[in-house]
This record gives sequence, structure tokens and C-alpha cells, in this order.
Amino acid sequence: MARQVPTRFDDAIQEIQVVVAPFDVRQSGFTGGGINAITKQGTNKFQATAYSYFTNENMYGKYNAARDYEKQKLGEQHTRTFGGTIGGALIKNKLFYFVSADISLIYIQQHLSGLY
Repeated sequence: MARQVPTRFDDAIQEIQVVVAPFDVRQSGFTGGGINAITKQGTNKFQATAYSYFTNENMYGKYNAARDYEKQKLGEQHTRTFGGTIGGALIKNKLFYFVSADISLIYIQQHLSGLY
């Protein structure tokens, strides 16, 4: 079984600001705090990144919480994540672009015998 999972935008975030109990009158209408995330932007220079992650059953623990932590062999499973970013100028000094995308594929071999 393979499926796509929600994407992460780690590579698209430039900075994060956490505001706890703000005293600025421009930030009103809520209690508590706020989180601001600023995304990266394109520049005159073309830039691109690419990345990949991989995990499998050998990178997980050996105990099964669903079966009262009995030690049992895990079935075959792996996760592959691919992604990248592209940024640059469409019109120099006027119009810029920045695109970030990734995809995660998960494979889990399911054992149907003995399920609760």
C-alpha cells in the first residue's frame, strides 16, 4: 500500500516569529499569543534546492505498543520523501517567483491475522 501524506514546507519558511501576550495596539482582537511565518521569496538570482529522505523498519523500535509492548518483528515498511524549491525573477527587479513542493510516499506491509 502506498499513499501520499501531507507535505511539509520546511524549506519554504524564511523566519518564524512567536509573540506571547503582545502589547502592540496593532495586534489586537485575541488573547494569548500569535505565530507569524514568513515565506522565502524570489530574487534576481535563480536558485534551486533538492532533497530526499528515507526511513525503513530497521530505523524503528522493536516493541509493539498495540500488543502490550511484546517484542516482535516489524513488517516491511518504508517512507520516501522528495522535494525541492525554485526561485528567481520573471521580470528583473520587478516580478519574482518562489515555488516549494515535496511528496512523501509511505509503504506499510499489513498483517491481517491477529488484529484487535
